[in-house]
Amino acid sequence: MGFDAAGMADITREAGVSKGTIYVYFDGKDELFEALMDRERERMFGDIAAALEVPGHTVDRLRTYGQTLTRLLCSTTVIQAHRIIIGISSRKPQIGAAFYEKGARRGLALLRQFLDREIAAGRILPCDSGRAAQHYIELCLAGLFRQRLLAHLPKPPSEAQIASNVDAALQMFCALHLPEVQNHGH
Repeated sequence: MGFDAAGMADITREAGVSKGTIYVYFDGKDELFEALMDRERERMFGDIAAALEVPGHTVDRLRTYGQTLTRLLCSTTVIQAHRIIIGISSRKPQIGAAFYEKGARRGLALLRQFLDREIAAGRILPCDSGRAAQHYIELCLAGLFRQRLLAHLPKPPSEAQIASNVDAALQMFCALHLPEVQNHGH
């Protein structure tokens, strides 16, 4: 039915609960939707955070992170959520803003913190870690996320497509930010 067409009666019927029961926990479908997004987001953030903690070189951890992030953000579940949020945001901008704060902004902060630790350890050259994180994320998603969002790419990208995108993102990131690449001219 889509978010706008579905009413609480439809939702409670599908869930097999009474309206009274659902209203004990949620004021309406907006709050219910946000709670569902929060639950799914926590699971995804666990996967993304774990990707930055894998053993190995900075490049290995960035590769794992990039592949995990790209796989998640191009998944059908996340693409559907983004489409819903885009549809709602023009009428209810606070929902779009909250979605960004709890998702994209939080993810950016997670990568920025990782980069800050790597800079402090001398494994990444000093830089604006917030901008570097944003660039890396966008490079990992380049050519995939928008195509998925706009239904040009009807299915999630293959593992080979994800790996290729992330490897290209890593090449650009490393050329700017890794001391050994700059010192050896690679």
